[in-house]
Amino acid sequence: MKFYNLYTIFTFGSFKNKILKEVLETQPSYVEFCIKSFDHFYISDKDMEEIKEQFPDFLISEEGQELLLERYKRWKVEFNKSI
Repeated sequence: MKFYNLYTIFTFGSFKNKILKEVLETQPSYVEFCIKSFDHFYISDKDMEEIKEQFPDFLISEEGQELLLERYKRWKVEFNKSI
């Protein structure tokens, strides 16, 4: 899983080599698409708060929020196994 914040560079897709902030400025719906489409894509609650400060109109659907929560739970289990 990759943790995305405003300054994480996309390494795939139509926004390859752009940072998340640029994607949010250009096409915020692409972030929702990534959340729904890619298991590796994760934004933490802390980073989501920072995003909402800079992009108050940005919303993630209930489905997207559930997917992020499930990814976090899976990551936490895997992380704890590795300790």
